[in-house]
Amino acid sequence: MCFHRLLNRVECYNPETNTWIPVASINVARIATAAAVHDGKIFLAGGYTADIKVKSGTPISSVMECYDPVKQK
Repeated sequence: MCFHRLLNRVECYNPETNTWIPVASINVARIATAAAVHDGKIFLAGGYTADIKVKSGTPISSVMECYDPVKQK
């Protein structure tokens, strides 16, 4: 079995310094979340909200969250 860990931690990558820095956490801890950028904001949607064992029946999130790098939240 393959186990995955739920996270609410978010990190931002800086390609100029080749480093990751922590930013505001997301509200719903999950894994395998889809992300997209629009108008300078990062949107997260879906993902799994419970520990998964790569089997069917795992809860899938219907939550969408938005991170604004300017406001840092």
